[in-house]
Amino acid sequence: MTVDITNQSQPDGKVFNLNDFIHFKLNDEDAYYFNKAFTENQGNKFKAKPGDIAILVAMHVTSREITNWTWQTFWWAPDADNPPAPSSSEIAGLRPAQLQGAPRHYAMSVAYYMVNPNEPYSGTNVKGNTNYAFNPYLEAGFGSNVLDSALSFVTTSSGEVIETYVGVRTNCMSCHRMATVDSTKLNQSQNSITPYVGNSYVSLGDPLFDGQLLLDFAWSIEGNVDTTGWHSYIKSLEHTASSRQ
Repeated sequence: MTVDITNQSQPDGKVFNLNDFIHFKLNDEDAYYFNKAFTENQGNKFKAKPGDIAILVAMHVTSREITNWTWQTFWWAPDADNPPAPSSSEIAGLRPAQLQGAPRHYAMSVAYYMVNPNEPYSGTNVKGNTNYAFNPYLEAGFGSNVLDSALSFVTTSSGEVIETYVGVRTNCMSCHRMATVDSTKLNQSQNSITPYVGNSYVSLGDPLFDGQLLLDFAWSIEGNVDTTGWHSYIKSLEHTASSRQ
């Protein structure tokens, strides 16, 4: 099977084999969750079904190896040996030889601190140079309606660097440092009062966090409060299966 990534406005469009992508077939639960969680409105309703093929285009990866975690982002690239910014051929050259096949098609960027040099966990008047690490598929299109432009700046020794194009001037850690939840609003779609931030230094003791439960960088906890009925759906499948026995 092939995947056509041809763009009519781009003369160099190509067709790639499905095996050039990390991919899998959706099962019943996958399709249900995909349709419920990612349908934004009735006019653009997703209709995934079991057996459909999902391909991995982009993803963020983080691990708690240090207090501020490690932050990596990956995206599929036709020529991953010479990937576009914010990756680089230098980063691509560090891939181990054992990485072969579809996984070798993914470019990478990293962000192990908010500003350069590495900042303290808490503090005020912290200065440093800008540090960018974003995913072209996941953040590049974000404007101030998603990433708070009022908070997307870096204080350097020569003054503030204001980020207007916040989607392509972000880093992973600043945004995830803001991950919180208000325990009194767990069943509401808006259960956190802290905004997404582009690339500011965010202190662990910032008063923005007053009254919020810090989630230790994990927006996934806040985002996985079940508002789709997925849990009830799985229970219904278990009930149906048990009734047939």
